Amino acid sequence: MVFSFKKEVRDLNRFRQILLVLFEEGFGYLLDRTRLKREIPLKSRIKQKQAKKKTPPEVRLRLTLERLGPTFIKLGQLLSIRPDLLPKEYIKELGKLQDKVKEFPFELVEKEIKKEFGKDISGIFSSFDKKPIASASISQVHKARLKTGEIVAVKIQRPKVREIMETDIDIMFHIARTIEKYMPELRKYGLVRIVEEFSKWTNDELNFKIEARNAKRFRKNFSGSRIVRIPKIYDDYTRERIIVMEFIDGIELHNVEEIKRKKLDFDKIIKNGFDVILTSVFVHGFFHADPHPGNILVMKN
Repeated sequence: MVFSFKKEVRDLNRFRQILLVLFEEGFGYLLDRTRLKREIPLKSRIKQKQAKKKTPPEVRLRLTLERLGPTFIKLGQLLSIRPDLLPKEYIKELGKLQDKVKEFPFELVEKEIKKEFGKDISGIFSSFDKKPIASASISQVHKARLKTGEIVAVKIQRPKVREIMETDIDIMFHIARTIEKYMPELRKYGLVRIVEEFSKWTNDELNFKIEARNAKRFRKNFSGSRIVRIPKIYDDYTRERIIVMEFIDGIELHNVEEIKRKKLDFDKIIKNGFDVILTSVFVHGFFHADPHPGNILVMKN
């Protein structure tokens, strides 16, 4: 064996599942070079065929991340806004990962809310849409109305997502270390360092109280702005796994066709976006660390 699995891999079955997906999607050469292929049962190697080589590698990477679930999708989302790390064809392909995650059942939403608040949904909200308005790798969002009348967006963390992501990140570390050991030509990309930063970022991302605190600071910084609106956070209804904020209706930034159909000034939207980014970085010194198009809405006004 390449690794001391008891010490370094929490879930050997998950580890082998990840390796098998890499093999099936045409990354068998990595497994050969790093001696990881031996961890895939021979029966599975014979049964499964690798992806056709004619499929571009960036497409195979995106398909691999989608198959591997929330942790890998989130990593792909972060890489999709890092042109300093990846070629443009990879950036474009990974951009397709935004908000394309299957929703989890409403029964689990009810269970999570009761666990966090000690009350049923009807005890907190006067109405609550069962169908989510967005479903992402870590959470999904539902539109609701508070008992006090405000229309809000309720962001609920996926059940057991922390446990899943912690296990997957352990495995990411293994694979990154092994690649750097057996493929020295790839050390320049700092794969272990990337996983370390991703691990730190994920730990904060999974604590919605940190997100709420940052959102309030961001809102305060732009309180007088006429070009951007940051949703209000409702502290009384926010927990580590649930965050309740002001509902804002708008069009996702990547939906260019809808923006044009509404005859909105796309050039002005882009200019305003740059103004917000530059102001937050150079004036406030506090900026949005995950500004992918799925996190930005264009309002009618």
